[in-house]
Amino acid sequence: MPYVVGVDVGPARTTAAVCRLDGPPGAPRPVVRLGARAASVPTLLHLSPDGSALVGEDAEQLAPTHPTLVARGFPQRVGDPTPMIIGGEPYLPEVLTAVLVQWVVDQVAAREGAPARHVAVTHPAGWGAHRTRAVLRALREIGVPDVSLVPRPVAAAELHAVREPVSAGAALAVVAVNGDGVECAVARRTETASFDLVGGARALDGLGGDHLVDLLLDHVRGELGRALDDLDHDDPGVRLALSRLRADCALAVDALATRAEAVIPVRLPRAHTRVAVSRGLVEDLARPAWEHAADALSRDVLSTLDSRPPEAALLVGESARAPLVPGLVGAALRCRVVVDPDPATALARGAATVARWRVAGHPRRPAPPPPPLVERTTVLEPVDAAPVLLRPADEDRAEPTAPPPRPPVEVLPIDLPPRRTLRDRVPGLRSGVRPALLGRPGVLAAGVVALLVAGVALTFTFQGDATPAPGADPGQATSSPDAAPSAPAVLNPPTRTPSSKPQPAKDGR
Repeated sequence: MPYVVGVDVGPARTTAAVCRLDGPPGAPRPVVRLGARAASVPTLLHLSPDGSALVGEDAEQLAPTHPTLVARGFPQRVGDPTPMIIGGEPYLPEVLTAVLVQWVVDQVAAREGAPARHVAVTHPAGWGAHRTRAVLRALREIGVPDVSLVPRPVAAAELHAVREPVSAGAALAVVAVNGDGVECAVARRTETASFDLVGGARALDGLGGDHLVDLLLDHVRGELGRALDDLDHDDPGVRLALSRLRADCALAVDALATRAEAVIPVRLPRAHTRVAVSRGLVEDLARPAWEHAADALSRDVLSTLDSRPPEAALLVGESARAPLVPGLVGAALRCRVVVDPDPATALARGAATVARWRVAGHPRRPAPPPPPLVERTTVLEPVDAAPVLLRPADEDRAEPTAPPPRPPVEVLPIDLPPRRTLRDRVPGLRSGVRPALLGRPGVLAAGVVALLVAGVALTFTFQGDATPAPGADPGQATSSPDAAPSAPAVLNPPTRTPSSKPQPAKDGR
């Protein structure tokens, strides 16, 4: 049965969904179970020294014991020319993202029994042409040729329009609560039943599901007291236990979205207990940061729409149902809040919806072709068996091209300073102060200095307006009291007394 697939590579989790081409447009988009414990998998890659890669849960299991071989956070660094160093090898972030998407597409094809007709991959609303083209190039080179990209707010709006009619010109605020932050953008319905982004996207880093988990983990550590003080964090068993404790805190945050209380098991080497937490506790922990975030989102959305509230606010993402979030967002944006029944997979199902429109066509608009690449790319054979083989980033770089011609350079004339004379270079001659001779130079050096000073002094003396005194030796001259203040004083060469007989140098010269 022909189908298309949507993939959402989130900062923390990756999800996928399919859409049947022979079914009605409003048919459900089944979610593909990628992990053994959940439908989504962690956005992680474990890169072995032999060039192979493990994805998702397999990489997460090895992260505590092999942290330097695990790549995380690469979707946020797409387009960065600086490669990521994993296990001593450089890898471009877009190549790592393409490897993860290829693994997902292969998993879906194995379950469906045939490859997908088209793949739509979500990306943040703030991406420009440079990042999107980098990902498209990496995807097509690694073996996913029939692929297109869709902004995450557009994917959420398309999924909402399948369930609920949206009139032309209506604006929807899409708030994606991810693992490491919150992203908000406005999508407006066009006359051709598509969605366009309005204004820029607002991203608040350091706030989201991971922030709530960290707050709850700090609370649990406070409840345990000194049980964590003497733990050896270099012990692989201790690191694995702490990683499991944080995972249990994440499960508790998800459970508190629909329940009033949850219990967190603690299985540490010196502490085996259970910590009970409540929904109100998590709301109190998250309230200061989320109130600030709601005000920031309100200013951006309302300024984009000229102070008019949007028709609705769509909450998507793995942490969209976290305690306190829907109420604060609705109060800040002054509109109704629509939370998807499964917000963690909403973006993947929305991407599958866009993939269907691009293959089968929308009832009210023609299906546009996937955006082509200007650069020539080489389509590689897909890797059939796991693990996925990787190449370092230096092997994936394109061949260098000739640099563009440089613009003509206009050379401006430079005014050089006037040439300095000996009078300018010797401070003693400018101020009339006799320069002191420091140290004990040799006899020849002392004589040269004495003659130089005497010659300069006589030169400036004869250039002055002084007249010889009566009875004075014509060869002697004194400076006139009426001379200009700037005239230098006469410097007499130092006279040698019997007590100043030069001593022989210690080296015998």
